[in-house]
Amino acid sequence: MKAFSTKLDVILGLILVFSPGGRCVNKNANRLGNDFVQRFESHEHGARKGLRSSVDAVIEENKLEESAFENSNDPQVNQLQRGAMVAMDAMECDCDVPPLITCPAHANVSCDQSWETSALGRATGVDRCDNSKNVTIDWTDKIISTGSCEDDYVMARTWSATDSCNNVGTCDQLIKVIDDVEPLIACPADATVDCAESWETAALGRAMSVDTCERPVTIAWTDSIINASAHCADEFVVARTWSSTDNCGNVATCDQHIYVNDTNPPLIMCPNDVTIECDQPRVDLGTSQSVDACERPVNITYSDGSETTPLSCADNFVITRKWTSTDGCGNPATCDQFITLEDTTAPTIDSGAKDLTVECDGGGEEEAWLGSNGGASASDNCGNITWSNNFASLEGCGNAGSATVTFTAADDCDNTVTTSATFTVEDTQDPVITCPADVTVQCDSSTDPSVLGEAVASDRCDSNVAITMSENISDEYCDPYLQVITRTWTATDDCGNTASCDQVIIVVDDTPPEISCPADVTVECGQPTDPSALGRASATDNCDTDPAISFDDSDFNLFCDPDVKLITRTWSVIDDCYNTDSCVQQILVSDTLKPKFVEDELPEIVLECGQGLGDVDYKPEATDECTEDVRVIVESDVFADGAWNRTWMAEDFCGHRNFKAQIIRSGC
Repeated sequence: MKAFSTKLDVILGLILVFSPGGRCVNKNANRLGNDFVQRFESHEHGARKGLRSSVDAVIEENKLEESAFENSNDPQVNQLQRGAMVAMDAMECDCDVPPLITCPAHANVSCDQSWETSALGRATGVDRCDNSKNVTIDWTDKIISTGSCEDDYVMARTWSATDSCNNVGTCDQLIKVIDDVEPLIACPADATVDCAESWETAALGRAMSVDTCERPVTIAWTDSIINASAHCADEFVVARTWSSTDNCGNVATCDQHIYVNDTNPPLIMCPNDVTIECDQPRVDLGTSQSVDACERPVNITYSDGSETTPLSCADNFVITRKWTSTDGCGNPATCDQFITLEDTTAPTIDSGAKDLTVECDGGGEEEAWLGSNGGASASDNCGNITWSNNFASLEGCGNAGSATVTFTAADDCDNTVTTSATFTVEDTQDPVITCPADVTVQCDSSTDPSVLGEAVASDRCDSNVAITMSENISDEYCDPYLQVITRTWTATDDCGNTASCDQVIIVVDDTPPEISCPADVTVECGQPTDPSALGRASATDNCDTDPAISFDDSDFNLFCDPDVKLITRTWSVIDDCYNTDSCVQQILVSDTLKPKFVEDELPEIVLECGQGLGDVDYKPEATDECTEDVRVIVESDVFADGAWNRTWMAEDFCGHRNFKAQIIRSGC
């Protein structure tokens, strides 16, 4: 029901209900509608409760269900909706004419096709009282006749059209259903089988089939052999034709091909493996047994492999005898019989080893004797012989001595036989020793054997001769040598044989010492000139740790004073072997200083009346570092400011002068 939101909408809805143009007029609806309109108009300008009372009055008087009309949140709208519904629910239908109905066309369909209304069409209907109203279309199906099979029949589809007043119109649509479609069939896959295998349907599969009309089908098959092989009776093709028949006699077929081959070899069983001696004949060692899987005759042969499998030794090996069984289709089967050959027989000594005694002269007799197996010989029944011995060393001195040697002859499989003999080596010869050359060395040179050489020795029997050394030292103290060393070298072999030689080492000192003078120097006369003040020479020697140092002075007067001179100081050094060296130090004694007055200040002199400068009885004293008698004289007298200014002069022997002033006054 439409919701009405205004008074006008309600009135329009009622007009539609009560329209005089409709063929079905409901008198109750007219009455209720008119009653509602009159009440509504009387409250047009009233409050909501006036509108509510108009609707409630109609509902109450006509015993209508109020709750069916409540579908709005607005109470006023609900009132209007309920008013429109009141009139419509009171309608009564006065029309009894059925609707006009038209069926879809008759149809022929296969049993696997759809005969739903969506495929074969729907009926249409029109209400004869009011063509603006819808009618309800429905149908029923019924089989009215059957044919020769279950899926061959005619079905009547009855269509009905019902209007709002339950007036019904009908028509029939005939649908003929037939089954003329063969079933769907799928053969099992083609197969390849061996002639010994089953090719029944249980093993190779059955055809699968379904009927298009969903009815049971009957499946059958027939076999025929085609393409038989010309060269092999067990190779051919089976054509298996499968058929499927439905209940209406429709038949479908498919073919399955079965390829029968003979690819499996016969079954073969080799004779038991055997073990024989390596020189035994390889015949009569068993025969293979064989049967064919397809029950055909077989051909059995064997061959021995050209290659052998070695075991623990060259004469213990396995021969693989390959047995072959071939059926009529050329399929071979093989198996291996292993024939093990063993060598368990020891070699035979044909000639035993012999004793031998030799001199230890390095001639290789020992190696030759051992290499010839002491002269022994042997033979073997199957293979080669390898000799060995247990020689380790001679029991004796060095490489001399004796040993009893066991020689072993072994075949390729380590079967052995032995023979023994004694080998003796004698050592009666001394070693050969060579001393290093005699040598003369300086006293500061090393005399160690690692520097001056060591003796070398060889022995025909001892590869590592022991060498010792002893010395005899003669101290000559430079008359004429410093030392003479006699070094005796001795070589001893392992058997006590010895040899010796001497090396003479002369130690000399002919290298002079080296001296270094103190530096030349200039000093004032009066200063000390001894070495403690002006330095001493130093010296080193290659052998003498304390060479003797001395000096000698010579003077030369150069200038004005005997104490002014040049001293030439000659330093000399001598070592224990009288080797000498010298150097010169120059010492210059000079006079560069003035004389000095004894008094720092000369006394002022006052003359008595009548005295003159000549009456002055005073003379200052002066000293000099070099001159003992210093000359002191009056240099000048100058009168000024009522006094005499006297200048005294002191002069040494070399003319160095000093001056000092004195005041002389008159007492008048």
